[in-house]
Amino acid sequence: MTELSADKFITPKFKPANDSSRLALELMVDQLFESTLRTTSRGKAIFALCDVIGAVKHSEKGHLAWQLTEDKFYDAPYGRAIAEKLRNKLLEIGWLKIVQRGRRGLCQVYRVTDELDHSSIELEKHGMSSLVDVRAPTKVSASGNKRKGKRLRHSLFEPQISDEIAKIQLINEMMAQHPLQGAEAKVWSSCYRSFNEGRLDKGGRIYGKWQLVKPEVRLAMTIDGEPVAEIDIKGSFLYLGNHLSKIPIKLSPVSAYGTDLRL
Repeated sequence: MTELSADKFITPKFKPANDSSRLALELMVDQLFESTLRTTSRGKAIFALCDVIGAVKHSEKGHLAWQLTEDKFYDAPYGRAIAEKLRNKLLEIGWLKIVQRGRRGLCQVYRVTDELDHSSIELEKHGMSSLVDVRAPTKVSASGNKRKGKRLRHSLFEPQISDEIAKIQLINEMMAQHPLQGAEAKVWSSCYRSFNEGRLDKGGRIYGKWQLVKPEVRLAMTIDGEPVAEIDIKGSFLYLGNHLSKIPIKLSPVSAYGTDLRL
């Protein structure tokens, strides 16, 4: 049997972009739950349904994954309970179908029916997702397999984490004004930071969706019409170390590849 991979994850990200879209989503939620949800839960279910429809809109193959662990909803406008309730209801009425059961090494993959393929519903990002993730240290099993650590609550790292969030907000404000632009008017204008050792002074880096693009495509991008370049930081360690040591060294004008650096 062919193994499937999801090309889009359902994650807390979207909200209705206008009143007509919100009304359409409210009617869908009321139809799904037969108007039994309380006002607060109804609002949360609308956010959750936005994320399902948003994933469908951005999926090329229609293969979706839906991770429902508690840490995925720390900064979301709804919790795991609402997400599970919505998923179970969508499965029950047949709007969502399991096309691959989750098992060791494979995620569970879903496909939606036409009822959730709503091109008329307009969505936008709500900005409630965390700009900074802190994860517990990676776990290594006896067989050598690595498992990514779970997300940790921000409250464990206050007040320092607020400074880190402010830094990413500043970067995103700059990127919104000067976005990365690719072919076919595709734009990348935001990023987030992840710390992977359960601490803020080690194991952190910035991530953005442009990093998923092939290198040759990335190098064809522009910022304000100017071409971009990529710097190999690991390949620059010797130079950076020498710079930090403040001990000058004489470098040959000819590189290791035989190129005259003065040209």
